[in-house]
Amino acid sequence: PKNSSKLVLAEQDYSASQTWRWEDDMLICDTGRVLSAYETDIPGPGNPIFAVDAYGGQGQKFCRFKIVTDTEYCLIGILAEQDLQGDRLFLTVPEEGQACLGTVAGVDLFDSSNMINTIKKYWKFVYKQIEVDEEKQREAEGASKLIPQNHFSEYFQHHLYSKLCEQNHLFCC
Repeated sequence: PKNSSKLVLAEQDYSASQTWRWEDDMLICDTGRVLSAYETDIPGPGNPIFAVDAYGGQGQKFCRFKIVTDTEYCLIGILAEQDLQGDRLFLTVPEEGQACLGTVAGVDLFDSSNMINTIKKYWKFVYKQIEVDEEKQREAEGASKLIPQNHFSEYFQHHLYSKLCEQNHLFCC
């Protein structure tokens, strides 16, 4: 949301606040803010996550953990844990409340025999990268912003599973 460092889930509107790119191990929003374990360089479970100005500390360094089934999904984790084989911290952006880090059991991350169950068990951490539709983004921003050809951005679509339906929202800053 404008004038806020909070991350929220919202329906896709093709705005800059929903467009993210990876650069120098930081997840940068097209608003200029970066994903951050704010005010700490040693993130832990339950640590709130915000979108703030970049300072380049370890609390702003993230990485993707890919899960591939018939579709490619990802979890967004702390870069310092990238090679950890045990439990790891990943971003969750709830429908209500504060975006934060939560723990995913290592045994579930590295059991490639049943990744569908891992996705269902940890749905609140699962994102699907979708490419930016540059034409719709320009329309939403009033055609004043030119997107360079080498610009690679993506939306992170959050899949919320329930017994009755599947809702798809994007996280935005």
